[in-house]
Amino acid sequence: MSSTRLGVPLRSPGRARLVSATSATSSQTAPSSPLGSAAPAPSRAGSGASAPRTLHALVRARTPDALSAPAGSPSKRILAPSTRVHVLPDKLGQAHIDALRQLVAHLGALNVVRSSHTASVAVSLDYATVVLSEIRAPKRAERALGDEAESRGVPVLHHSWLTACLEAGIQVPHEAYQIYPRLTAPAASASASASASASALKRAASNEPASPRRHPEKILRLEESGTEEEQEQDEAYAALRGGYASAEEEEGGYGSHEEGTLPVMVPRGIDKGKGRALDVDASPSRRASASPTPPPHVVAYEGAVPAWQNSANACFRPTPIRSMFNQPLVDELEVIRVSRVLFEKNGARDQHNSAAYGRAISAIKAYPHPLAKDPKKAKEIAGVGAKIYKAVLQFYELGYVAEARAIRGDQSHAIMKSFLDFYGVGPAGARKAYQQGARSLQDLCSLGGSYSDRLGREECLRILPDLLHRIPRRECEFIAELIHDEFEKIHPGMKYTICGGYRRGKATSGDVDVVLAPDPEKAPVGDLKSLKHQTRLLHQVLEALKKKAVMTHIVSVAQPSEYYGEAIVPHCDIAEIVVLPPSLPGAGADATKRPRYRRVDIILTRAEVYGATVLGWTGSKQFEKDIRRQARQQGYKFHSTGLVRLEQPGVTLDTPQEQDIFELLGVPYMPPHLRNCDA
Repeated sequence: MSSTRLGVPLRSPGRARLVSATSATSSQTAPSSPLGSAAPAPSRAGSGASAPRTLHALVRARTPDALSAPAGSPSKRILAPSTRVHVLPDKLGQAHIDALRQLVAHLGALNVVRSSHTASVAVSLDYATVVLSEIRAPKRAERALGDEAESRGVPVLHHSWLTACLEAGIQVPHEAYQIYPRLTAPAASASASASASASALKRAASNEPASPRRHPEKILRLEESGTEEEQEQDEAYAALRGGYASAEEEEGGYGSHEEGTLPVMVPRGIDKGKGRALDVDASPSRRASASPTPPPHVVAYEGAVPAWQNSANACFRPTPIRSMFNQPLVDELEVIRVSRVLFEKNGARDQHNSAAYGRAISAIKAYPHPLAKDPKKAKEIAGVGAKIYKAVLQFYELGYVAEARAIRGDQSHAIMKSFLDFYGVGPAGARKAYQQGARSLQDLCSLGGSYSDRLGREECLRILPDLLHRIPRRECEFIAELIHDEFEKIHPGMKYTICGGYRRGKATSGDVDVVLAPDPEKAPVGDLKSLKHQTRLLHQVLEALKKKAVMTHIVSVAQPSEYYGEAIVPHCDIAEIVVLPPSLPGAGADATKRPRYRRVDIILTRAEVYGATVLGWTGSKQFEKDIRRQARQQGYKFHSTGLVRLEQPGVTLDTPQEQDIFELLGVPYMPPHLRNCDA
């Protein structure tokens, strides 16, 4: 399969250069420091004359550990790689400036330095996300920012913020160190907010029991009826047995959900003993928020639900669409993970860093108890490392994680993140597009991003807004039926499964993934055995969809090859297409709304490996990563084309059902609606 990439070379503005934390002697990330209080907020009185010696001493004392850190483990980074710091030279000597820049790189962030050099990556001060200064006059700080940086609300902080982060071992809030923009809250309140994070870290180092602040609207909402323990057990079981139903879901139709929003999810359940549908919202206070018509796909599952295991592999942990207890924390950590993905380079160190957040998010989401009661329990969860544990403590102390809060306030991050929603635009492409001046979909397409290199700029602009709209479940089913009907006309006896988020119980999907294969009970024996015949069938169906004006664009498709001949090996033929389905039958008033272009993946596989293909295309990403890891640990290699033993790589095992793979790998069968291991 070919994939679209932004193919425009990076232009260098030539105004400044970006000094990476991976350059020169600052290439290693900072080690974790002993737990203790953060550095105090800067005093308005007094000079910073001794600051250079203090900063040099701090860096020098920790350099040996940083340089000896293993190349594949950036877990000691304190500041996010998306943090881009500019040091204002006013009132600072060159030695002090150099020390601050060294500390910035040491903590894992990037320096934005005004320079006339053109050989290195060039950026402007306008790309900075934090400005450090010795000056304390807000008006002077405002003048030093520049128009664009000021419009983006880039904060100017006293440089002692860096020392505070180093001492705390985690990014601390800006408020107590902020010079500009002026804070509306009293300074005393800001200082208390900044020191609260350090108090959580102090307790973590001691044996004191944690006493988390209550933030009902952000962290945990306890029902009035029943004890907390009873409620915890009931809701955990309801989430696992019944998944979630959307109160809006049965409305269906085109555009039934607001763009850029997700429907509110409410729990549904199954009776523990008899496997029948059970209204877990029995009390009046809970019944008011329940979905009146839960979709059958959610409550129909009657099999055994595996017990939660404190395992490093997500495939052993039942994970519903949303955590009943810890979802606000999951959402906060997801902001950091996405930032890591967006700004990570291709080296193993950064990839390991974002993967660590993915594992921790998955583990916390599946944890069947509220961490708000005792945040220190997070330390016992497999997959939660020391750095993320500090973030958990900070979240339950302040109600937010300082790093995530800073990321949310960065407009440049929001723009680059939005580019990732477009097909074919990865993190590197999003960064390049932003540095080349892209701020909108029109800019992105003008630079050759997403579909524009295949369809042209105007066509790309015409269909991409539609592709960003989520697809309701009813429409997913309608599109899948259209495709299956065409297969049946050409090759009777085909079965199909809608995979992806749809199969995991989500109310809407980004695209429709349809896996098809001959049904052994209906299709002729031996038919479609060869790769040549399989690929030819896929192209015949695509031609039929094109003639009916259902398929409008082919993004990529497997091509027939003489090399295939009559070979019989595990293989999936995949077509990535764009369709414009007709009006949804029975849509009523929604039928008057125009249909939208939709992304569809058609996966044609063999009946012998149908279970493996369905499992591989169901997701979630973290579940798939860990099912592959479990396979390797058991002496197998798993892919959506099949399961093979490592000592016999040329022999694919028959796995017509998903359960076959779970059994061979020694994993309890996990129903699809409990594989939502991503945030």
